[in-house]
Amino acid sequence: MDKTAVVKVGAAASASVCALFGGVVLAQYMFAKKKRAGKKTKIIEMMPEFEKNTVHMRDPERVEQIICGMIKGGASKLQVITDFDMTLSRFAVNGKRCPTCHNIIDNCKLVTEDCRTKLLELKNTYYPIEIDPHLTMEEKYPFMVEWYFKSHTLLVEQRLQKDKLSEVVRDSDACLRCSDLLHLAVLHPRKLSVYSISGTAGNVEHGVQYQLKRVYEHNLQRTACNMTYGTFGGVTDHHSMCIQSMDGMLMFFEQESYSFGRFLPGFLLPGPLCYCSRTDTFLTVSSARQVESYRYETLAVATDAETRQDAEQHGKTAGKRLTADWTLVLGEQALDLSVPSFSPSSSSIFVCGERNLYCLKDNGHIRFMKKLEYNPSCFLPYSSGNGRALLLPPLLLGNGTTLAASSPTPQVM
Repeated sequence: MDKTAVVKVGAAASASVCALFGGVVLAQYMFAKKKRAGKKTKIIEMMPEFEKNTVHMRDPERVEQIICGMIKGGASKLQVITDFDMTLSRFAVNGKRCPTCHNIIDNCKLVTEDCRTKLLELKNTYYPIEIDPHLTMEEKYPFMVEWYFKSHTLLVEQRLQKDKLSEVVRDSDACLRCSDLLHLAVLHPRKLSVYSISGTAGNVEHGVQYQLKRVYEHNLQRTACNMTYGTFGGVTDHHSMCIQSMDGMLMFFEQESYSFGRFLPGFLLPGPLCYCSRTDTFLTVSSARQVESYRYETLAVATDAETRQDAEQHGKTAGKRLTADWTLVLGEQALDLSVPSFSPSSSSIFVCGERNLYCLKDNGHIRFMKKLEYNPSCFLPYSSGNGRALLLPPLLLGNGTTLAASSPTPQVM
């Protein structure tokens, strides 16, 4: 066989091998494609938020394109535009109309009476035009622009300070929309789960049957120690949650969203944590055996950091360093903290120590102190109808500073 024939036979053999290999690869691809036909391959099919019964999509393909575009663009290019008035906020509470964003500022005590009168005149002039059903959007537009610039010019002349806006919102009657259903928050070491509680009447005499349904959950980046909740920032009827981690970070959550996190200064070991709604402060007992109070506003504007070293470095160089509003040295480790609602005009902070019971005012001054003749494990302040009362094992009942009753409990092994 000459050299030319050998080359032709080799080329034919190579082509046959390539064709066979390509056919095998194509067959494997077709088999895998059929095998994956029943699996979820779209982004919207992988996200549980789109699987809810309350979500309806007229064009799922368009939604898929939008979600993919958001993911491709990244967080730096994402902009969220949402309506607030009467959408995130309520229209009325108990028959009383809630203010809009502009009404909150218009009616605040920082605005002069003359300015408030002029703003009201502008509203009486332009609001009927805004709700007039006989005018088109094109006809309303120039009047709305005129109203916008006139009202904002008056507000700019008031020279309102930015740091006063949180106080203005706190003193207003604004109220966010939230569910009236009863919810249960369960804190795990690395997860926070929130469940809704619903009750149905039983078929027998055993009463109502309650069911738990998970609403949402947060996967925590740090190991959690304890948590508290309340109307942070003075927002009415809108509860947020605060989790203290084992490394001293306070993590704030607003329902399904993570707000921010702050490291407590001088932290060594986590202590009890509670929230005082009257003063909008968080209370804890540090490893230095002292009660520390931090305002929510101070925590919100403090320097953000991912690690404790970053927080300490930023505090020395730039930004606002986190400092306590007040401190009180106990000289002993605290077992628990509680701020019961005894009176709307004042707050009582109860601290259960290893050998003493403390009752503090909301400014950190001691209201009274009671020495215990035993080692407590926990306590429960509650309202007895005619005053404040305490419950401490072994079943010690007290009214203020007076012992009302006591009873021993069986020893727990």
